[in-house]
Amino acid sequence: MVWASGQKLQSEKYIIEERIGEGGFGVTYCARDNNGRRVVIKTFYLDLLGFLWKDGWFNRYWDGDIN
Repeated sequence: MVWASGQKLQSEKYIIEERIGEGGFGVTYCARDNNGRRVVIKTFYLDLLGFLWKDGWFNRYWDGDIN
């Protein structure tokens, strides 16, 4: 999943400012929420996401919005 600077997410709740890093699990972005606060958004690589889903990781640990 690759996002460009200025891209809007979740019905414009977040706007991507810049890509700030990449590692073994995915890509990390700096963004602003619709209140102007800076936030960090971390993404998983799709192949890892599929493994975590099949493994049940999300059912055990995820309590947020997956979109």
